[in-house]
Amino acid sequence: MSAIAMALQTTLDFVESFRLDKRITTHPIFGSPYLMVGTIALYFVMVLKVGPKLMKNRKPFKLERTMQIYDVFQVVLNSYICWISLRDTYMRPDFSLLCESYDPSDVRSVTLKLRLPYLLYLLSKFLDLLDTAFFVLRKKYNQISLLHVYHHSIMILATYTYGSQFFASHYSAVGILNSLVHAVMYTYYFVASLKLNIDLSKWKRRVTQMQLIQFALLGYHFSVPLVLGNPCNLNVPWMWVAIVNNLCMVILFSNFYYQSYIRKAKKKL
Repeated sequence: MSAIAMALQTTLDFVESFRLDKRITTHPIFGSPYLMVGTIALYFVMVLKVGPKLMKNRKPFKLERTMQIYDVFQVVLNSYICWISLRDTYMRPDFSLLCESYDPSDVRSVTLKLRLPYLLYLLSKFLDLLDTAFFVLRKKYNQISLLHVYHHSIMILATYTYGSQFFASHYSAVGILNSLVHAVMYTYYFVASLKLNIDLSKWKRRVTQMQLIQFALLGYHFSVPLVLGNPCNLNVPWMWVAIVNNLCMVILFSNFYYQSYIRKAKKKL
């Protein structure tokens, strides 16, 4: 029992280690690391076990209108997040492109304005989990891939980590680029759902290319402080975690791109 108690305490200590930045983690809902951990755990259980089991003897749900409303909401939300994040970071003359320092004591109003886009972005990452829920309810299990589940869960973890340990720092670029890509992606989903008499195959491919370009830019962006030898008050081990995770994204999305577009094209020849 002592070993179990020690393991539990170690886990609780690790979760609590995410409560660092008082500018964010005092939020009664989004400031809780247990919401992050609990949501990810529930996500795995529901989409990999409980959901498919409940749908086993049921017909797929028709959710076209629901998903259209969802897509439009995501386009508006992500566009707004991208704009206000960009306005309150790189459009400021004092915000560094090469390496914006992390300063938990910075409570200037211009810095605290970033709390709104951060909280909205974290909310959007929770909403993104509905993508998988729609797959389960429509029995599209082939689309619940390793890439899909890993990407959705790790984005909640990464976003919460940013808010608790790197708020208003060099990593702000992630939310800006990712929100832009998601705005375009959900626009594509919405247009595709209308089933218009137009060829959207090239647009679908461009969306994946945008995602790969996003990760290439972020990989470069994450590496700049290390190359310059100026981590600007950022935790260096966490910087390597960000770089490795970004590399995993590149590998997974590159494999998806190859399997979806290059390999299929070769088979048609």
